[in-house]
Amino acid sequence: MEEDEYRSAYNRINQQRCIFEKSINARRCACSKSKRFLLAGREGVSCDCAEDLQLCTEVLDEIRNKARFSLQLTQIHGTLPHNKEIRVQVGGMQGLRDATIEDNSGRLNVDDISVVIKAAINKFGNIESLPYSEIIKSVAACEGRRKRIHF
Repeated sequence: MEEDEYRSAYNRINQQRCIFEKSINARRCACSKSKRFLLAGREGVSCDCAEDLQLCTEVLDEIRNKARFSLQLTQIHGTLPHNKEIRVQVGGMQGLRDATIEDNSGRLNVDDISVVIKAAINKFGNIESLPYSEIIKSVAACEGRRKRIHF
C-alpha cells in the first residue's frame, strides 16, 4: 500500500484520531476512551468520546506551548518531531498525574489519560490553572526510547 493510499484509508477509518496516539502506541500511556485498530500492519488509535478528545487536545496544546523552552524551540508550527512529541505526551501526562493523583508509587506509565486530565481539572479548576511548572519538569526529564546498540 502506498503511503498516500494508507493516509487516505487511515483518515476514512479513524475520524476521531486520539491526540495521544504516539504515547499509546509506544506503550507508555493508556486511555479508557481509546480504541486500537490495525491498518496495513500498522497500529492506529481512535478516541471513543468527542468531548474527551477536545479536552485532551486543549491540554496537550497547552503543554506543548509551555514546553517550548525545555524542547529548545522558539515556536511550534505544526507537528513536532517524533521524539519531542513523545517527550511532551509522556512527560506531560506523567507530570500531570504526579501533581494530581497522590499515590503513584514511582510508576513510569500512565494508566488512563482521560482519568488523569479530568482529575486535574477537578483539582485545579481549569486548564489554565494546571501546575505547568511541575508538568514541564517531567517533560524535560522524560527520555524517549533509548538507542539500540548493534554489535
